[in-house]
Amino acid sequence: RHLLLEGCLVGPEAGRAMAAALARNNALVALNVRDNHFDVGVGEEFLSHLSVNTAILDLRLSRVEVGTDVCADVAALMKARATTRSMGTRDVREQRAVGRFFERNDGSG
Repeated sequence: RHLLLEGCLVGPEAGRAMAAALARNNALVALNVRDNHFDVGVGEEFLSHLSVNTAILDLRLSRVEVGTDVCADVAALMKARATTRSMGTRDVREQRAVGRFFERNDGSG
């Protein structure tokens, strides 16, 4: 569930492939790829694929490699997910059940 590849000298091509793989991997919740040989394009790929993969709660990139803007966008996305995830699965199930109850019992039937 956690993958640490910090400082592994991963290049831009492998970084893009890794980012694309995020769209198909919902088991990973934390990925650290700081201090590799990425570029802004790799950072943008990671950001793009994070919109598909909602399981990732912690993605660590190097600002120097992928740029300040991408890092800020990733940080904002991770913060939003952490806030949403603070509501446990039980809470979400209960909210859905309450919603279904009111849909069935709205007095219109």
